[in-house]
Amino acid sequence: MYLWHVVDVLHIGVERLWTITLDPDTGIPCWDENGLAAARNYSMLSIPVGLHALRQATANWVTTATTTPQDLTTRHDLFGELAAIDILRRNAHEVQHHLLDITGRSLS
Repeated sequence: MYLWHVVDVLHIGVERLWTITLDPDTGIPCWDENGLAAARNYSMLSIPVGLHALRQATANWVTTATTTPQDLTTRHDLFGELAAIDILRRNAHEVQHHLLDITGRSLS
Protein backbone atom coordinates (compact mmCIF):
# COMPACT_ATOMS: atom_id res chain seq x y z
CA MET A 1 0.00 0.00 0.00
CA TYR A 2 2.94 2.36 0.68
CA LEU A 3 4.17 1.69 -2.85
CA TRP A 4 0.94 2.80 -4.50
CA HIS A 5 0.59 5.77 -2.13
CA VAL A 6 4.04 7.03 -3.13
CA VAL A 7 3.16 6.59 -6.81
CA ASP A 8 0.09 8.76 -6.25
CA VAL A 9 2.06 11.33 -4.23
CA LEU A 10 4.47 11.73 -7.15
CA HIS A 11 1.68 11.87 -9.75
CA ILE A 12 -0.23 14.47 -7.76
CA GLY A 13 3.00 16.39 -7.15
CA VAL A 14 3.61 16.58 -10.90
CA GLU A 15 0.04 17.74 -11.49
CA ARG A 16 0.47 20.41 -8.82
CA LEU A 17 3.70 21.61 -10.44
CA TRP A 18 1.94 21.74 -13.81
CA THR A 19 -0.86 23.75 -12.19
CA ILE A 20 1.56 26.23 -10.62
CA THR A 21 3.27 26.61 -14.01
CA LEU A 22 0.37 26.53 -16.46
CA ASP A 23 -2.70 27.70 -14.52
CA PRO A 24 -1.76 29.10 -11.09
CA ASP A 25 -5.07 31.00 -10.74
CA THR A 26 -6.89 27.66 -10.43
CA GLY A 27 -5.13 26.88 -7.17
CA ILE A 28 -4.50 23.48 -5.62
CA PRO A 29 -7.19 21.67 -3.65
CA CYS A 30 -6.57 19.37 -0.70
CA TRP A 31 -6.69 15.66 -1.45
CA ASP A 32 -7.78 12.78 0.73
CA GLU A 33 -5.04 10.14 0.63
CA ASN A 34 -7.18 7.66 2.56
CA GLY A 35 -10.13 8.16 0.21
CA LEU A 36 -7.85 7.69 -2.79
CA ALA A 37 -6.35 4.52 -1.27
CA ALA A 38 -9.85 3.12 -0.73
CA ALA A 39 -11.03 4.13 -4.21
CA ARG A 40 -7.97 2.56 -5.86
CA ASN A 41 -8.00 -0.44 -3.49
CA TYR A 42 -4.23 -0.32 -2.97
CA SER A 43 -4.08 -3.66 -1.18
CA MET A 44 -5.33 -5.43 -4.31
CA LEU A 45 -2.95 -3.74 -6.78
CA SER A 46 0.04 -5.51 -8.31
CA ILE A 47 3.46 -4.98 -6.72
CA PRO A 48 5.41 -5.50 -10.00
CA VAL A 49 3.12 -3.03 -11.76
CA GLY A 50 3.49 -0.66 -8.80
CA LEU A 51 7.28 -0.82 -9.03
CA HIS A 52 7.10 -0.01 -12.74
CA ALA A 53 4.66 2.83 -12.01
CA LEU A 54 7.01 4.12 -9.30
CA ARG A 55 9.97 4.22 -11.70
CA GLN A 56 7.88 6.10 -14.28
CA ALA A 57 6.37 8.48 -11.71
CA THR A 58 9.81 9.20 -10.25
CA ALA A 59 11.30 10.01 -13.65
CA ASN A 60 8.37 12.27 -14.50
CA TRP A 61 8.56 13.99 -11.10
CA VAL A 62 12.33 14.60 -11.39
CA THR A 63 11.95 16.04 -14.89
CA THR A 64 9.09 18.28 -13.82
CA ALA A 65 10.78 19.28 -10.56
CA THR A 66 13.99 20.34 -12.29
CA THR A 67 12.19 22.43 -14.92
CA THR A 68 9.66 24.23 -12.71
CA PRO A 69 10.75 27.65 -11.45
CA GLN A 70 10.82 27.31 -7.66
CA ASP A 71 9.43 30.77 -6.93
CA LEU A 72 6.11 30.34 -8.77
CA THR A 73 3.11 30.41 -6.44
CA THR A 74 -0.52 29.37 -6.30
CA ARG A 75 -3.21 29.09 -3.63
CA HIS A 76 -3.83 25.96 -1.56
CA ASP A 77 -7.10 25.36 0.31
CA LEU A 78 -5.33 24.68 3.63
CA PHE A 79 -1.88 26.26 3.41
CA GLY A 80 -2.70 29.53 1.64
CA GLU A 81 -0.04 30.73 -0.79
CA LEU A 82 2.15 27.83 -1.83
CA ALA A 83 5.35 28.09 -3.88
CA ALA A 84 6.73 25.42 -6.18
CA ILE A 85 9.62 24.88 -3.76
CA ASP A 86 7.07 24.06 -1.03
CA ILE A 87 5.49 21.41 -3.25
CA LEU A 88 8.91 19.97 -4.04
CA ARG A 89 9.88 19.81 -0.37
CA ARG A 90 6.59 18.23 0.68
CA ASN A 91 6.83 15.56 -2.02
CA ALA A 92 10.46 14.77 -1.23
CA HIS A 93 9.68 14.56 2.48
CA GLU A 94 6.71 12.27 1.86
CA VAL A 95 8.74 9.87 -0.29
CA GLN A 96 11.62 9.76 2.21
CA HIS A 97 9.20 9.37 5.13
CA HIS A 98 7.59 6.30 3.58
CA LEU A 99 10.93 4.80 2.58
CA LEU A 100 12.04 5.09 6.18
CA ASP A 101 8.74 3.54 7.35
CA ILE A 102 9.35 0.56 5.09
CA THR A 103 12.98 0.09 6.07
CA GLY A 104 12.33 0.68 9.78
CA ARG A 105 14.84 3.50 10.03
CA SER A 106 14.36 7.03 11.35
CA LEU A 107 15.26 10.45 9.99
CA SER A 108 17.96 11.01 12.65
